[in-house]
Amino acid sequence: MHWGRTGRIYDFGELLMNSQMDVSSASTYTSSPLRKSLSYAVQDDIALVCFDLVHEKVNKLSMDILGEFKSLFNNIQEDPDIKGIVFYSGKKGSFIAGVDINIFTKISSEHQGEELSLTAQNFANYLEDFPLPILCAIDGVCLGGGLEFVLACDYRVASDSTKTQLGLPEVRLGILPAMGGCVRLPKLIGLQQALNIILPGSTVSSHKAFKIGLVDDVVPCEFLVEKACNFIRAKKFKKPPKLSLRTSSVIAKVVSAPRGNLTTSILSTILERNPLGRKLLFNLARKNVLKETKGQYPAPLRALSVIEQSVKLNPDDAFKLEARAFGELAITPVSHHLVGLFFLNEDMKKDRGVFSGDVAPREVENLGVVGAGAMGGGIAQLAAYNKIPVVLKDIQDQSILLGLSSAKKIFKKALEKRKLTKYEFENQWALIRPALNYSGFKRLGFIIEAVVEELQIKQKVFSELEGVTQANAILATNTSSISIDDISAHLKHPERVVGMHFFNPVYKMPLVEVIRGQKTSDEVVATTVAFAKTLGKTPIVVKNSPGFLVNRILMPYLNEAAFLLEEGNSIENIDRAALLFGLPMGPFTLLDEVGIDVVIRASHVIGDYFKERVTRAPLLDEIYQAGRYGKKTKKGFYNYDSRGMRHGVYEKMKKYAKEQKFLSVEDILKRLIYLMINEAAFCLEERVVNHPRYVDVGMIFGTGFPPFRGGLLRFADQEGLGLIIESLDKWRAASKQPRFMVSRYLREKSSRGEKFYEV
Repeated sequence: MHWGRTGRIYDFGELLMNSQMDVSSASTYTSSPLRKSLSYAVQDDIALVCFDLVHEKVNKLSMDILGEFKSLFNNIQEDPDIKGIVFYSGKKGSFIAGVDINIFTKISSEHQGEELSLTAQNFANYLEDFPLPILCAIDGVCLGGGLEFVLACDYRVASDSTKTQLGLPEVRLGILPAMGGCVRLPKLIGLQQALNIILPGSTVSSHKAFKIGLVDDVVPCEFLVEKACNFIRAKKFKKPPKLSLRTSSVIAKVVSAPRGNLTTSILSTILERNPLGRKLLFNLARKNVLKETKGQYPAPLRALSVIEQSVKLNPDDAFKLEARAFGELAITPVSHHLVGLFFLNEDMKKDRGVFSGDVAPREVENLGVVGAGAMGGGIAQLAAYNKIPVVLKDIQDQSILLGLSSAKKIFKKALEKRKLTKYEFENQWALIRPALNYSGFKRLGFIIEAVVEELQIKQKVFSELEGVTQANAILATNTSSISIDDISAHLKHPERVVGMHFFNPVYKMPLVEVIRGQKTSDEVVATTVAFAKTLGKTPIVVKNSPGFLVNRILMPYLNEAAFLLEEGNSIENIDRAALLFGLPMGPFTLLDEVGIDVVIRASHVIGDYFKERVTRAPLLDEIYQAGRYGKKTKKGFYNYDSRGMRHGVYEKMKKYAKEQKFLSVEDILKRLIYLMINEAAFCLEERVVNHPRYVDVGMIFGTGFPPFRGGLLRFADQEGLGLIIESLDKWRAASKQPRFMVSRYLREKSSRGEKFYEV
């Protein structure tokens, strides 16, 4: 089950290969011991400056590094033979990934944040005013403070690699660009394009960057630095004139206009230069931001306000406005939560899934997928997208065709969004090989079963797989609720069986639950975790337990919604409360999306195991028995037309709504969310996972729990464990229902004055 849309932690760009020019014949000047991360070589009349941050996988900026840059550039300025600077990265995979996020954790006041921004802005002004022209040769990710660094320089040349990405993702940390980005980017590429990058915190490819005027040229990756040198020489080492918002908008729009779109580009430029046109533009942008964020994220709105006011200000005042806004945003709870989730995401990237340091994961070079349904086809597409050959097996031609068709649709979307070139599309799509039998499975090292969610069928498939695969091949099941131990019960080698629970749709949802059976080996777990990361997913290892982690925590939320409806609260009010909290959809919308038959099946698995404290709402059985399974049958708690569009509530459900018994939004939310918190505490008590962070990662990446709240258990700490226990005890006393029984883990933590998180 899933929430349909993800509240994932935002990826700040993949770390990719970075080309370098051979400068072995040039005169080389290495930096002093205090400046180990920077060096430069002089080739003819150009200083080739290389940034290679020591002891780090990626280049990132800090106050020390900015000082290092300034010292090095001052040295270069003293050499009369140097006429220009070409700046490139020495990292394999990163130009500049951004500012060191640890800086933000040390900001304790608005004033401190503002001063930090002003210091960074002063450095950017130093770059902008530097007497020699500076050209940035960009290959790999150029994000956040990295792009703001680039904006302050004179010229920008990017590699043609599809992996080169430029963007300002600061709003995704609850802040805004604060090194001058809110001021300089609109000047360079115009208001509309700048808003399209800053407000959603999005990235653009090198070709898109050239089209909108963000970079001056796109060149072959292999010759990046060489072409950059030629470019700056062609400019005769002259610095370009400083642009105002008005002049730069015209330049960016007209230069970047595709053939046939020149008139549209000029009209767009005129709109931006006109006060009434700008007002219309900003009003539309504000409306779109509110639609996307529901007002829960203050950073995009504040960034929009800064940009809007900056148009009317001189640069110095505009920079001060940006710095002040950064200081205010940096100390908000939303920013603290989003920064915390950034570090949580970084920790998960390092998590190997096993405690033993002696266990090394195997490399997965090919994959088999058994079952070509929605999940199987999605898993096959994901593997091929990540350049892993995959055999997609089913027993019917029609099933194979459906699986291939769904996979190809996803590939085509990636092509349309220019995440793939046509060449990459053809090559990666060709990596999926359909099969109606197990021919070729003997050479596969990793197989994922994705057949229907029935124990006997899965056992049959695994019995077949044991006979047609090599002895050490890993056999994974994509089950969402069936016990791994039950599936592997009759196998000779259950130690190679593991759960690998993807969430639907596979290409979108970032979470994978890796379920460890009683006999699953450490090597199998470590390999599965590593493989999930290769596929671009965030894996969490969970104990083999009914519902595993995410679905188990989600079930009380859905069940309680049905009880709330039975008590007289309307479907619309319950769903609306969830949306106001920041969830991507309400519980009844989710029930219809997932499928009520699926929920009933999962509730039986969980309820049968925890029968002493789990009571399923009779209403769920009622609607299931009526044959209303949700959106897929065009009828569930809501009615749907042939296109899947919603048309009102199921008439019989209206009989439950009694206006005089409506609870407030706050009371509805407490019932829904507190029961999830309590179930998460039971999971920790039973060691389904070993730390609260796995709960929060699971709920955010697997269900879309609102990131701005920091995660389910971060939210619990904020609410107060005592209040949660008091509410659960009150509801249990009033209803005599065991579903409100408080977890011992939760009660003991509260009695000791502890929280889920120590910090």
